[in-house]
Parts: sequence; structure tokens; C-alpha cells
Amino acid sequence: MNILVLIYDGPDECKLKECVDTFIKNANSQSQIWLYSRTEFNLPVKHFLLSNSWDGRRMTHRMELIRDLPAKIGDCIISCDIDVKFQGDPFQVFATEFDLFYTSREYKCESSVNAGVWGIRKTADSDCILKFMISEAIEPSWCPYLEIRKRLNRVDRNLEIDWWTNQDLLCAIHEAGLSFGSIFDAGAVYNCCPETGPNLPLTADVISKFKSKIGNPNYIIIHYKELKGKL
Repeated sequence: MNILVLIYDGPDECKLKECVDTFIKNANSQSQIWLYSRTEFNLPVKHFLLSNSWDGRRMTHRMELIRDLPAKIGDCIISCDIDVKFQGDPFQVFATEFDLFYTSREYKCESSVNAGVWGIRKTADSDCILKFMISEAIEPSWCPYLEIRKRLNRVDRNLEIDWWTNQDLLCAIHEAGLSFGSIFDAGAVYNCCPETGPNLPLTADVISKFKSKIGNPNYIIIHYKELKGKL
């Protein structure tokens, strides 16, 4: 089974519509969307209510939701932000054998990975990887992760637990690897973002370069980020 996991804690169905519609248009008909939200929307998705574990620990809980999915060995799972457009079937990524995939940026940035798109093939090893990541998010001890946290000046643990844990952990995995499990970098093909960041301003050239990727089927997932609704 192929499962796309979306999380949205707002009330606006329009923010979800392009994501859901373009996925249905491009994905295999056997693929499912599992939406975790506060509100039940009139969309062709399998719906789950978000628990209080989401509050104040959103990105940490995102990893927990993927870990706890009632999936079977061999199932393919993608965790994806909702501010995206699908231009192809994202489950093509699973043509490669791996336990965990992530998406590195195609430009230099303080965070080498954008955690808006990542996923697992359900295996014993992917279970171990998620268990390790969640344990590190709660009690950091792995040197590559500690170094990322120091480099990015993660001094507010409440904010870190809420927003940065999964991206920082994926950056550490990208930069240092893991000693167990099979890891795959799917790159910007599966998560094409505008080339912005803490020290990368949103210029006309950045917007123009990003717009050129929209409609290009070589980029499977377009991730609008701050440009959503502005193009």
C-alpha cells in the first residue's frame, strides 16, 4: 500500500485542495491520502483527528505519527507538507530500495535538507531509524545531531521540539550517514523549493527560477513555501 500522510491544523479547505487534487491526478489509483487535522474536510482522504500531542511539538509528533501508522511491512509512506503541487507520482521514488528517504536542497543553505518531504518503506530497519530519531529529538546525544544543533544555534528547546527536530535530524543523517538501515537522498526532484533561507533573500531572480520549475515534469513535487498564493 502507498500512503501519503498530510497534516493540517487549520480550517481552510482551499489550502489543501491543490495538494490533494494534483496528487490524485498523478499518483497510482491504489495510493491513499491519510490526513491528520482538527477539522474533517470534504475531500477524498482517509481522515484522522490530531491529538493534543501535536500542540507545541509539531515536527516531533510528525515523526511519531509515521512511526505509529498501522502500516504493514513493505508499505510505502511519504510525509509531505500541504503547500505543494504534484507534477508526477511521488511514489516513483520507491523504485529505489531504501528504508528511509529524505530530500536535500539543490542550493547551499544552512540546513542541507528540507523536511517538507521525506518517507519510509515499512521495514524492521525503518522502525529502528524512526525510534532512533524520536529518541534523539527528545534527548539529544548523537554527535552529528549535536553539531547541527550547535551550528544552527538551537537554544530554545521548546521551539526546537515543536519545529526543528525532524529537519535537523535529517540534515545530520544527510551529512554523517547512519550505521544501520538503508538511506536514500531523493533530492530536489521530489521537493523543489524556492532558493531561500535565513541568509538567502527572496529576490526576483529566485522567484523566476522557481517559477520555471512549475510545469516541468522532471520536478515531481513543487513546494511553494512562502510563495504559496503569490505566483
